[in-house]
Amino acid sequence: MLNTDSIDSETNTDSFDSETFKSLSNINAQLEMIPETMWINIVVPDTQKFRSHDYFLIAKGAENSGWDCDKIKGVDKCFSGLTGFYQSDGMKVWMSEIENYTICEKCMKVDILLQDLLGKEDKPSKAAPDHKAPANSDFITPAGHIK
Repeated sequence: MLNTDSIDSETNTDSFDSETFKSLSNINAQLEMIPETMWINIVVPDTQKFRSHDYFLIAKGAENSGWDCDKIKGVDKCFSGLTGFYQSDGMKVWMSEIENYTICEKCMKVDILLQDLLGKEDKPSKAAPDHKAPANSDFITPAGHIK
């Protein structure tokens, strides 16, 4: 069931067929079914567990360091259209403080939606040793709420 907390209240998901979505085994085919209106208004917290990554990722603001989006695991494209380095000037980035991993805001939004739609994470969540999850929290939900 889609967690509507992470989706703008005016987004129409009536035409989205979640059963067909879940029956597809290829993540790229699944993503082709999702209209941008389902993820574009998702707000990504500054510290967020990326569904297919071991650690929490930290928002670093608009970095002009030439970073490239590492994309969602198993997905063929970046949702911001990045295809290489030095194309991301002025774009907000989430980074792992432990591993060399960067992801753009649009890919973060799609990943949050995927977590809502699939109802699971690919890997267990780990806080980085020198960076803890937000205070008084065990987990950040896909909608960014602290549990």
